[in-house]
Amino acid sequence: MEKYLNKITCGDSYKLIKELPDKSVDLIVTDPPYEMVSGGHGKGDLADRKTAQNNMLRSSGLYDGFTNDMLEELVRVMKKINIYIWCSKNQIYQILDFFLS
Repeated sequence: MEKYLNKITCGDSYKLIKELPDKSVDLIVTDPPYEMVSGGHGKGDLADRKTAQNNMLRSSGLYDGFTNDMLEELVRVMKKINIYIWCSKNQIYQILDFFLS
């Protein structure tokens, strides 16, 4: 466990979390990927960047944010449920359903 204390690790967080021991994390703060909505600005560089990001998220399977498998990993490593999740309004229902069930 000490190899993670006060250390920043660069990598795929979903792969790295699987290396953490059960009940070893005090707090998780996360902002899962989600669809970027154009907000009515359908043309130009910003719209192109949002389209590119959405395509990348679709190809990685993360377009809708967390999967329940990912949420289970977060729960596994937390000492107690102590998590802050920034998410879109479209994701909140899935996250609430997961934690309420």
